[in-house]
Amino acid sequence: IVCAVTFSYVAVSDNNNSAFVLVVLPRSTGRENKMRKNSSGIRDFIVISMLGLLLMACGSGGGGSSSAGGGSLSLGMTDAPVDDLYEVMVTFTDVIIHPSDGGDDIVVDVRDAAGAGMTIDLKSLGQGNSVRLLDEYPLPAGGYSWLRLVIDPDNTYVIEDSGGAQLLLDCSSCDESHLKLNRSFEIGAGGVVDFTIDFDLGKSITLKQPSKKPYEDYQFKLRPTLRIIDTEVASAYILGTVAEALTAPDLPDACSVYVYEGDAAAIEPDDNCVADEVATCPVADRPLTTTGIEQDLGSGLYDYRTGFLYPGTYTIALLCEDDLADVDDTVTFIGETTVEALSGGTEYNFGTPVPAP
Repeated sequence: IVCAVTFSYVAVSDNNNSAFVLVVLPRSTGRENKMRKNSSGIRDFIVISMLGLLLMACGSGGGGSSSAGGGSLSLGMTDAPVDDLYEVMVTFTDVIIHPSDGGDDIVVDVRDAAGAGMTIDLKSLGQGNSVRLLDEYPLPAGGYSWLRLVIDPDNTYVIEDSGGAQLLLDCSSCDESHLKLNRSFEIGAGGVVDFTIDFDLGKSITLKQPSKKPYEDYQFKLRPTLRIIDTEVASAYILGTVAEALTAPDLPDACSVYVYEGDAAAIEPDDNCVADEVATCPVADRPLTTTGIEQDLGSGLYDYRTGFLYPGTYTIALLCEDDLADVDDTVTFIGETTVEALSGGTEYNFGTPVPAP
């Protein structure tokens, strides 16, 4: 699974007020994936988008205060389908913003009046749904070095199957460094800066001791894997359908589309593998991102759509096998091909789809 975050910092030049707004947009669209009960890594992605809004004035709110030349911050979150887990619940308590001038960190408390954190079911945020962490929170104009999302590990968990138990995620970084979004930016009059952070859950959630069942608390480990892209430039994506005959005997929605940078003639697709030791994860052509396949209940076709990419040349391929993120699996890909991803989307269909009767 992959998760993206977009930052937009928009300044209004006529009154010297700036705005830093984070809003959530879907990384992909589609229907809910058929759930699979296996121990493979999550192969879709979450999108956290922060898009700039043009604000004519900035007020106070959420524990902060506006200032001359200041702006505001809104933060939202959205998701694309996850095919291996029924629910992925993440509870946020604070957003930390670090000024680059050495000033004190700006800590924005997102808990409610009773002190409970904001719990978001990432599985519920597909198909364009979104939720805000912050809404036009005021920020002074100037430079910022990084942003952190603080998670409550005691209320961050997964549920494998419908009606299943809540299994707490092992997230050591939740207490130590939080979810780190390292990218400096400036908020200034008339300026616009727009980034997207890919939070790749396929590489970020691993299962320890998969043969140990039933699964227990802390058996699933959260190790955030992030990729920063320029949102305005990364305007391309790839979408299409997958024919059942191509993936038989598996149904297409038991498979995922893997995306690699470069031409298929120069790429030898390999699985996800993110262990620190080279002996465990040798250097190879690892996927840039992956996305799930969903069945359109109306047409019966199986659809996919990648997240946002920089326009350019990519190799895409199907994988219908388990892919553990902390293991260098031996897998067989289907239908490797080169696609030129263009701004606004490029269509590529795997095989000839047969609509449902």
